[in-house]
Order: sequence, then structure tokens, then C-alpha cells
Amino acid sequence: MLYGLYAGIGLTGFSWIINQFTPIVIKIVYKMVNNTGIKRPIVDIGWEAGAVASFGSAIGLTFFIFGLLVEIILFATRITK
Repeated sequence: MLYGLYAGIGLTGFSWIINQFTPIVIKIVYKMVNNTGIKRPIVDIGWEAGAVASFGSAIGLTFFIFGLLVEIILFATRITK
């Protein structure tokens, strides 16, 4: 019964760790770009920024609600457990 809570705690901890390492990685990438002459000074910050952008928009929230309704229907009809 506590698996959802454990998953939430784990994902929150993972997010905290990623947020602590992101500034360090960005500095290293910028130094690498400057030293090697690579013309790609962009850092991929991962799924967190994508999640903020998608759930912050109307279409992202609509898709989330639609997916949740489909999952409830599948659960109610016992197609999934």
C-alpha cells in the first residue's frame, strides 16, 4: 500500500540530486565547449523542464486528464490491474 509513497519519495530525491548536479555539469560543458571549439553551447536539462512546459500548457494538461480517464476506464473494466 505504501508503494506510491515510496515512489514519490524516490522521485523527489532523484529530482533534488539532479538539481544539485545541474549547475556543476553546465559549467563543465561550457568549459568543454570553449576548450574544444565545439559550436553547441546548449545543455539538455532533461525531463523536468519538459514536464514543466507540458503541464503548464492547456494541451499538456488536457492530455494528462485524457490519459487518466482512459486508465480509470481500463482499470474499471478490469483490462488492466
